Amino acid sequence: MKIIQKAALLLALVLLLSTAAFAATITTTTETIGGAAAQVVYVTPSANTEIRAIIANGQLGTTAEAEAVIAREGKKIVAAINGNFYNCWYDRNKPLSVMENNYPRIYGAIVTDGKMLNSGASVALGIASDGSMKIARATIKGTLTLGRTRIVAWCVNTSNSDPQACYILTDELALGVDIPESSEIVIVRDGTVEDVQSGCANFRTPSGAVAMVLNSGCYVRGMARVGMRAEYGFCVTDGDSDMENMKNIIGGTGMIVEHGVSAVDNNPNVTADDQDPDTVSVRSFAAITADGRLMLATVTSSYRAIAQSLVQMGVQDAMTLDGGASSMLYANGRTLNPAGREPRPQQSLPEAASLPGRRPTWSRQRSSAFCRSPCRAATRPRSRAASSAVCSPDTSRPEAV
Repeated sequence: MKIIQKAALLLALVLLLSTAAFAATITTTTETIGGAAAQVVYVTPSANTEIRAIIANGQLGTTAEAEAVIAREGKKIVAAINGNFYNCWYDRNKPLSVMENNYPRIYGAIVTDGKMLNSGASVALGIASDGSMKIARATIKGTLTLGRTRIVAWCVNTSNSDPQACYILTDELALGVDIPESSEIVIVRDGTVEDVQSGCANFRTPSGAVAMVLNSGCYVRGMARVGMRAEYGFCVTDGDSDMENMKNIIGGTGMIVEHGVSAVDNNPNVTADDQDPDTVSVRSFAAITADGRLMLATVTSSYRAIAQSLVQMGVQDAMTLDGGASSMLYANGRTLNPAGREPRPQQSLPEAASLPGRRPTWSRQRSSAFCRSPCRAATRPRSRAASSAVCSPDTSRPEAV
């Protein structure tokens, strides 16, 4: 039996100052947007505020209640909103499986502190190191540079059985992946190829490392050598290349406002009925105002009506996040809109930038083998003790909350 799992991804605002500074940075209010009362949080960017995605339990493929995700970060969190869609229709009576897509998979790009944790999305909110922000259309892919050859992965932290595919698995993925022996696994740590091995059952990326899987027909298979220089990064294969300069990225589903004009009829990749611009439902969104503030809000309305209000307010760009039971908004120690359906039980999160929701319907695209534009190298993950067993029996499967 499939149920709606209450999980989420939060777009979290981490303020690295004392509580005395909160009022000057975070403003909460109730405004009429789309003809309804909206809970709104305004964030004034500063060098002391970091906006980034937080994944539940620090791992992909797991869930946790929104309050637990916020509490885990401690008093550093001053505001948070649910993020993009995830697979809430998986069967909890079966083992969680990446290969069978039976797990709380997040749909949308996530880059945290320069490291790509999830690929996807056609729109995204990007935050640079200096606090500047941008919402734009962009397809963002993980990359691995081997020597002078930059390879664009088909996906990050999701498997792909196509013989020509190459994909990246990071140590944030909590679930093991069954990789055919005919595939090659390139393990990278601290900018160097640490190991090259054949595929195996229940592969898990060693702690502190990144793995690229090259399936049997991938034409760069056999290129990697132990000791070779290697860098994990990301690039934009389609859309606004400025996203390559961002430190933190949270993917959305569609544009609501683009360059100060309604964009709700210009999202061809979003075709789910409940995402129709004129359908009224609980909506969450992120926007950038005319004066450069970040606006986070939840409201029961249609995207078309929301867009009309935002344009009148002078909003330059806005994008959708997950909605319905996933919609959640938090600021200054108080939950302004709790996640969950009536009577509003506690909701769980797969990430702190996207709450649980329905899987959107969009067209699929295969990435080109190499990036056509310069790609950003990710900050190298801090070295941690390597796991003792990369391929091992699946003795512990994380349970979704």
